[in-house]
Amino acid sequence: MEHQSLAAISSIPIDSTSYKTLRFSYNQISMIPSGYFTEADMPDVEKIFLNDNNIEHIDENAFFELEQSLKEIHLQRNRLEKVTELMFTQLSKLKKLYLNENFIHTIEPQSFSD
Repeated sequence: MEHQSLAAISSIPIDSTSYKTLRFSYNQISMIPSGYFTEADMPDVEKIFLNDNNIEHIDENAFFELEQSLKEIHLQRNRLEKVTELMFTQLSKLKKLYLNENFIHTIEPQSFSD
């Protein structure tokens, strides 16, 4: 779903159980809402590419449904200004988080667990 001029992540096929990687790069996505991944059954997603969009906001717990599998998130070259406490802390498997080339000026305490 790269280079589609998407303004929002509109739909992920409900039967997405075999997906390891989701690619939404190079679109016009401006936010990632909480609960978005609830309807899709994606127990094995390890990587999400959301780089090169216009993401200004990520709801707290937006990735909660992927907490047991998500290892890598690409958010570089967006419009993020703030990292909040609950944005990523529940992602116990997360090993790589790419936030370069955003407008981040605030990282709340406890935004990243040990």
